[in-house]
Parts: sequence; C-alpha cells; structure tokens
Amino acid sequence: MRKQSSYHHSKGAIRGRRQTAVVVELVRRRRLDFRIFDENTAGGLVADRIHNFPAGAGQDPSMDLNAKVTATLIAVTAVTAAITDIRSGKIYNWLTLPLLALAPVWHFAVRGLPGLWSSLEGLGITAGILLALALIAGRGLGGGDLKLLAALGAVGGHPFALWMLLFTALSGPVVAVPVMLRRRIVGYTLQNLAMNLAARYAAGQRDVSVARGSLGGKLPYGICIALGALVAIVYPGLHW
Repeated sequence: MRKQSSYHHSKGAIRGRRQTAVVVELVRRRRLDFRIFDENTAGGLVADRIHNFPAGAGQDPSMDLNAKVTATLIAVTAVTAAITDIRSGKIYNWLTLPLLALAPVWHFAVRGLPGLWSSLEGLGITAGILLALALIAGRGLGGGDLKLLAALGAVGGHPFALWMLLFTALSGPVVAVPVMLRRRIVGYTLQNLAMNLAARYAAGQRDVSVARGSLGGKLPYGICIALGALVAIVYPGLHW
C-alpha cells in the first residue's frame, strides 16, 4: 500500500509539474489570458510574474518603443547640435525647427491626447523658464540655443524638460571653468559678473547683461545642452 501510495503521489507531482509548464508556456506566448487566474492562487502568481517579466528584470516599463525612439532622437539631435556649435559656432534651423514643429504631431499620432499634452507641456515649461531667466539675468543664450532647448523640451515632454534644463545649467560651470582656468581669467570673470549684477539690479540698468565684458569668448553652449539632455535621458529618463 505504501509503494502504491508513493507511486500515485509521484505520478501526481509529475502531472502537476507538466500542467504548470504548459500554463507557463501558454502565458509566455500570450495564448492564455493571465487574468483568468485569481491573483491569490499559485497559477495567478506565476502568470503575473511572467506577464510582468520585463519590469521584473530591471527594465523600465515606461521605456516602450516610442520612448526608445524618442530618447534616440533627443540624443542624436543634441550631439549633432553640439558638434555644429563647436565647429561653426552655430546651431542650425534645419536641425531645430522641424523637430520643434513635428514633436507635438508625433506624440499625438503615437500616444493620442496625453502625448500631445505632454509635448506642449515640455515646450511651455522650457519657454517659460527661459523667458524668466532672460528677464532676470538678461539675454545670455543665442537664438540657436533657445530653439534647441525648446525643440528638445517638446520632444521629451514633461517632466523631461525640467530635468534637462536643470542638468544643462549645472553643465555650464563644468564647461566654462576649465576655459577660465586655462586663460587665467577666473578672478576677472567673477569680478566682472559682480559688477554687472550690481549695475543691473542695484543701479537699475536693465539693459546690462551679466555676460557683458566677458573675456572668455563665446561658450559653445550646445555642449552644455547636449550634456544636460543626455544626463536627463539616463536619469530620471522618459516617464509618461
């Protein structure tokens, strides 16, 4: 009796493992709706784990195909702008204006109204912050820089635009300080900045820019924008 009971027990265990394997395979091939299982059952837990396997493996579920294409587009555009800014001191309209015009259309076509709203939010946030900075500190960025930031903000949407602007601002000293050290103008630059701020705010000379009298030359700010955009892609990434 014990041998027969042990035989039936082993046979039942083998049958159970085979059934589990079949269920796993069907769910993996998406031929079985995982929702037929109660979440409290063993089958439900297995199906849910398989269904959510990409996220469980450390992949960000928000990084779907659209997000990956968008991240690639941002990276290619930012790097291209940095290269043209270094070589010719310009960020060309052929790079920024089509992107600025087509970004909301692209997001609407792929993600519907939420995508359109996110793109317009990114554009609005970028434009609003840049306008506020221009009013506070005077115009310091060129037209190409402004159009590039607006285009990238529209492509990345919200909250990417905020993080991009933050990391771009933090990248400024990273690029500028080595130039000032090499030219030995750190002391002069700080003194000139203090004088310009005093003239603009203490004396009320609103036409004075904080960069007036700088000896550092034109900084290729496309490098800072590219660094800010690339860092924002990595962290916190595109979350829609």
